[in-house]
Amino acid sequence: MAGIGFKIQKLLAEDTYWGVVKGYFYSAVISSGPWLISIICIGTLGILYQPLIGHSEHHVFRGWVTYCYASSLVISGALQVLMTRYLSDCIYKNDDESIFSSFVSFSIPTFVLHFLSAVLFLYFCGFPVGFIYGGAFLYAIINEIWIAMIYLSAAKDFITIVVAYFIGAIMSIGGSYFLVEEHGLNGLVVGYTFGQTFLLAILTSRILLEFPIGKLLNFDWLRYIITHPSLLLIGFFYNGAIWVDKIVFWVYQGEEIYPGIYSCSFYETPSFLAFVTIVPTLSIFLVRVETSFYRAYRMYYNKVVAKAGLKEILEEKKMLTESLRLSFYRLMLFQGLITSLSIFMAPEIVKYLNMEAYQLAVLRITILGAFIHALLMVIMIIILYFDWKGLALRVNMLFFFSNMILTWWIMDFDLSYQGYGYFFACLISFCYATLKFFQRFDDLEFITFTSQPLGGLSWDENP
Repeated sequence: MAGIGFKIQKLLAEDTYWGVVKGYFYSAVISSGPWLISIICIGTLGILYQPLIGHSEHHVFRGWVTYCYASSLVISGALQVLMTRYLSDCIYKNDDESIFSSFVSFSIPTFVLHFLSAVLFLYFCGFPVGFIYGGAFLYAIINEIWIAMIYLSAAKDFITIVVAYFIGAIMSIGGSYFLVEEHGLNGLVVGYTFGQTFLLAILTSRILLEFPIGKLLNFDWLRYIITHPSLLLIGFFYNGAIWVDKIVFWVYQGEEIYPGIYSCSFYETPSFLAFVTIVPTLSIFLVRVETSFYRAYRMYYNKVVAKAGLKEILEEKKMLTESLRLSFYRLMLFQGLITSLSIFMAPEIVKYLNMEAYQLAVLRITILGAFIHALLMVIMIIILYFDWKGLALRVNMLFFFSNMILTWWIMDFDLSYQGYGYFFACLISFCYATLKFFQRFDDLEFITFTSQPLGGLSWDENP
């Protein structure tokens, strides 16, 4: 991320209003473009084709797509974090030939396992054959897209990712146009799957051009499951924490739109809108935090590696501290303004989207929760910069279980109180993460030297 952030900062360095606009627009597209394009695509499919297939069948389609994205993130998220670490190590060692072969060896079994598991799930739900195979193929393709995005992100080819998503969305809408009128729900699923398959083909071809082929298969990444088991758990609990409150609502208050498929739109819609409000945070993070912080971070460790004196190292730590302080100040200032404006405009949003009156309170508290969630995400990434995996795991476990338990507990309250479980889970997790991070950061030079493998336990291994 820092590499592309430095390129964006060149736009900001033009010292013109147009340069600033280009820089932040570019960073917003890179950080949030694929997600927003996917949402716009699904929304467009609903607007265009819901009149043709009916509300109930479109609800089933939207429910299955939601299941695909949720389960692919939660289940595959663990391995995605692990593969990100493996790729970073390959790049650090200039072992480019292992990258494409690891992509192939990771993608094939992932596709087969997810396809077969989705076939079994949809079969036992009682879906028709066309939906079973089309829906299962969609689920497997979405998992493959996440994997391909990891590899292209490693190559810092973010523009290809955004363009591929845009083309995939167009192909999904176009493919559905030719199939939905004659085949109904099955045609909509197959049409959307066609576009996502085209998206995956673009991403895969770009990976093929970026990295040398070398040997075809490489299962060396499997040893990372043994050497870095905490990364598996970090990925699972982080992605699980994002979705666990929705899953609780599906189970306890959801509507069964098809056997085995649940939806809870009164909570899902405000949650989605709340996440849209943190796009500025992702943009600012990309431009400022991962660039100015990363620069100070590298300078600090360069001094350590160069065996500089303690005074010089402490001076670099002071610069690192100032970079962190300024970065968080900017994030809280700009995102705080956006969040405040969003909360103020919430009644107009509810009215414009024809939402229920009680959803206003849910929207406001989830917007506030998303603001704290964005700050939690930033502190989590910084924790991982310092390779404090044990702390990262504890923070994500706290976020997961607090979100699940508090959401379940508050569910007995009035509908207008729903969303407070998510808000308090974000707040508790952020406070804990910040407290523990700065406790460790205060002792950074001590941790830096005592964590070296000199015959004893490293700091992260020490219970």
